[in-house]
Amino acid sequence: MFKALVLAVASVCAVQASGSVPVFVWSPESLAPAVSSGFAPSATEIANQITTSKAEEDKTIVVFLQDKLSNFDFSRYAGSDGVSSPLLQSLLHNTNSHVYDNVLDAADIVRHTVTKTADRTHEIESVAELDILDLGDGVHTILVKLSSPATTGAANQFAVNDKLIGDVMEKIARATNDKYVAVLTASEPSEYLDLNFVHKLSTVKHRRQAEEGDADPSEGGAKAIDPATVQNRYFSAPIITGLFVLAIFTFLIYFGSYTLCEMQSPIRFQDPSIPLVGKEE
Repeated sequence: MFKALVLAVASVCAVQASGSVPVFVWSPESLAPAVSSGFAPSATEIANQITTSKAEEDKTIVVFLQDKLSNFDFSRYAGSDGVSSPLLQSLLHNTNSHVYDNVLDAADIVRHTVTKTADRTHEIESVAELDILDLGDGVHTILVKLSSPATTGAANQFAVNDKLIGDVMEKIARATNDKYVAVLTASEPSEYLDLNFVHKLSTVKHRRQAEEGDADPSEGGAKAIDPATVQNRYFSAPIITGLFVLAIFTFLIYFGSYTLCEMQSPIRFQDPSIPLVGKEE
């Protein structure tokens, strides 16, 4: 146990927290009210909320810590059904939960929690490691290290992490008789550019353009869009309309001028029996 504690504390102290990351808190039993101060809550406030709930309800604490995580990751790695973490979402939906979108230095939550339960802190990376722990003999803190998605196979790793969360929580729930509070957070936000995700967006865009007639589907993608083409597309109709209105306006001026001249000219009769005024006989 001492070795596990040293590993847990060492890994937490090695974390260099920077930026804001999401924090998810859930428990089958009651939670302290959500932290709401008008601004983004601090890691210390959330940590106090978690440990307070544990002290009052005698709950085991489970902390899932990922190296990098951002809110955008949940939509970036969503599957065909639009869901990226179905097991996590199920846990949040079926328990009392709080979700904080942006928390600065969220790794302080882990430091604070480990300090409170230093004699019963365990670090694990797989479900099998839970089997050697006797979780029914009191309150424990379980630190679960999650692998961060990389640019290669990122969506698959995100799904693997979700399954690990589900499997760990299933065992924890049975061992503690649902007396636990769980946290998911990260050391720092995801800042890398997922080229695979960008390629997917580009493919969808090209497919839509092909369906709208902007590209030849037989060429396997959309043709490049010429800025002049875009300009002509959006401005040719107003120009044609303006020329048409100008032509009508010119015609009205010409017709009006001709009519005015005719009204000011002497009236001529075609009847030869009526002499014209001023004509010599």
